Amino acid sequence: MSKEMKDLRKQTLLLGLCFIIVGIILVSIPEITLATIAIIVGIAAAIVGIVRVVGYFVKKNDGEERPSLAGGLLLIALAIFIFTKPGLITTILYIILGFAIIANGVTKLQAGITMKRQANKYWVVVLISALVTIALGFIVLFGAWGPATLIILIGIFMIIGGVLDVIAALFLKSAAKKIEE
Repeated sequence: MSKEMKDLRKQTLLLGLCFIIVGIILVSIPEITLATIAIIVGIAAAIVGIVRVVGYFVKKNDGEERPSLAGGLLLIALAIFIFTKPGLITTILYIILGFAIIANGVTKLQAGITMKRQANKYWVVVLISALVTIALGFIVLFGAWGPATLIILIGIFMIIGGVLDVIAALFLKSAAKKIEE
């Protein structure tokens, strides 16, 4: 088996296992997961903010750019806001996720239309996938599901994707053996 094929197989297998583990966590404890997301974002904002504020005062003005004091203070304020209103940050994350899913669906829709123009026989599959993706994006965006239910669904899809990655890694191993023969 070539080095590239081995690396691809290892990466696919590792990614699949990670997806399965994260999916199980999301399905098992969705409420804790939502709070954890908000806390992680808050901690990250606080750390970066503190580093910028301290860096502003510690770094000498020797011609190099100093960290932004205003940016650091804004990040600290954001962290405080996140810690006091964690539900709001999860709502914002759902809005971003919804738009990202819709954008992904629109990209698939464009690919499906291009495939139809090229007389590719699988264009309908891509088109249906695009429409389902766009619909899921709107469901996420307009909150047709409760936050915990949405996290559970994302977890289920991650588990399915992870299992498919593990199967693909096994297929890559057998395909590589056939190539070598």
